[in-house]
Amino acid sequence: MREGSIFGVIVIGVGSMGSAACYYLAASGAKVLGIEQFDIPNDKGSHAGQSRIIRKAYFEHPDYVPLLQRAYENWKHLEAISGEQVYFKSGLLYAGPKDHSIMTGVRIASETYGIRIDVTNPSACAASNPHLAIPSDYDCLFEPDAGFVTPEKSIRLYADKAIESGAEIITGTKVEYWKDKGGLFEVFTTAGVFFAEKLVITSGPWTTQVLPALSVPLKVTRQVLAWVMPASRTCFAG
Repeated sequence: MREGSIFGVIVIGVGSMGSAACYYLAASGAKVLGIEQFDIPNDKGSHAGQSRIIRKAYFEHPDYVPLLQRAYENWKHLEAISGEQVYFKSGLLYAGPKDHSIMTGVRIASETYGIRIDVTNPSACAASNPHLAIPSDYDCLFEPDAGFVTPEKSIRLYADKAIESGAEIITGTKVEYWKDKGGLFEVFTTAGVFFAEKLVITSGPWTTQVLPALSVPLKVTRQVLAWVMPASRTCFAG
């Protein structure tokens, strides 16, 4: 790849969203360049930590559910083309006061989109989960199709499949700024200048730097994942 090359699409940020974008664009026949300022994968993006929960009964708002349903389809497709497992079905237990916003949101999402949610009484829930202290007045809901995805592995697989599909991806390269030249975008990076007919910006917490004129203020917070080794593993055995 030479400086000054022209691409159909340049993807800025090759993390969870960017790596998938690179793959699907390249697989559709587009000439793609993915630009990542760190390694692929890395621990500075939106998704890292070796595991991330995935669920359909999204209590935050039911409008997310169609996106999650499509995500499940895409994880299945990634597994099919890579021969690797990235989604692990474990089920997810929700326990809390019946009128709590989380419990209410789970029910609304489930009812709106027909997502399977198993309802159990508190005593049965406590008996099957002896490692948890569940109050007798709590509601207990179980989403059997929930589980977790391995983010670093997924990002790496998508990037690999993007390259196999014809995309070019460069790492250790920061986008300094870009200009709209009227039908062609000029992207200035630490590795030189590149051109594209379209830009896809998936830069996570660096979005305000890549889009300095963004009218919506973004406040980036870092959420640290931690694992705890139980004193007894018996109750957590599959």
